Amino acid sequence: MEIFLRVAIFSQTFGIAKLQQPRHYADAWLDDDFYKLDYILEDSRRVNTQTEPGQVEYAMHARLGWAPKVTEENPLGIVTDQPYEAHELGSPILFFGDSYVDGPEPMPNKLPQLLAPLVPERRVLNYGVSGYGVDQIYLRFLDAFEQHDNPIVLIGIQDRDLDRTILTIRNRQKPLLSIENGELVVGNLPIRDTAEFVEDNPVEINSYLLRFVLIRLRMLGAEALVDRMLGYDQRQELKLQLNRRILEALKERAVASGIQLYVVLFYVENDMYEVDWREVFLKDTLNDLGIQYFDTKTHLLNLLALKGGEVGDYWSDEHGHPNRDGNRVFARGIADWLEEIEAAR
Repeated sequence: MEIFLRVAIFSQTFGIAKLQQPRHYADAWLDDDFYKLDYILEDSRRVNTQTEPGQVEYAMHARLGWAPKVTEENPLGIVTDQPYEAHELGSPILFFGDSYVDGPEPMPNKLPQLLAPLVPERRVLNYGVSGYGVDQIYLRFLDAFEQHDNPIVLIGIQDRDLDRTILTIRNRQKPLLSIENGELVVGNLPIRDTAEFVEDNPVEINSYLLRFVLIRLRMLGAEALVDRMLGYDQRQELKLQLNRRILEALKERAVASGIQLYVVLFYVENDMYEVDWREVFLKDTLNDLGIQYFDTKTHLLNLLALKGGEVGDYWSDEHGHPNRDGNRVFARGIADWLEEIEAAR
């Protein structure tokens, strides 16, 4: 059975498509092996090397894994299609995050771009990078914020970004933060070609048959038992500890630098309908640390209660992110929220 399953997974001649799915053997929210298999099997989640129209071109980044390509027209490596001079940006709003900030929407419909005309007193710079976890968002913040004079910093965190923090590979090899003597240390460097990384760090599954059975049992209600057997419970605890320490470090650096730092919370569409551990963890941690945040979920649900409509009206069926209308609603809410904060200072 083990031999049959491996042939079905890896053989180009006798492979079975239904069995060539990493989700049968690993958990995308907890397991590096999911993304190693994902790369080996070359399924739809592998990085597309072609830049889509209206999107910035990404390149390998020695510290972050990947980031928008730095060019003469784009010296800061931000998400923009407009040439600029870095020394002419004044005191901007720096908007960090993942694809909910970068966004698969065309350039004019991205959230930071829609926010810009609502806060005309400051430039809004889109520092979002698709696929980033909280760890990479933090590292990109460290790389960028000191290049600007007295910026306002918005840290966009989509709730599933928490899960990406403990991974060594996602779209490609990424940095991995660890806590040593209470401080964050960057590891899993240098960043290399993905094929080389996977060859040097192969999938660690010993029995695909056993994994197939355990993942099925986990889905049928034996989650606690299977998580102990696979070490997923320890991975989950690491996830909580590491993400909390990153949020603490963000607050520490902002206070030390005297800059205004806020968090914008985003959610995948399914999480707009229910409360899970990620939302509870983020809100409890931010409140505990005294970091002010704008909650896009509360904002949109309040709007729907007044105007009617459905969450799906503001999400794209094509790419699974907020559409233009969703980004417009969030931009308006963030602009009003920032104005209230400024008035209260």
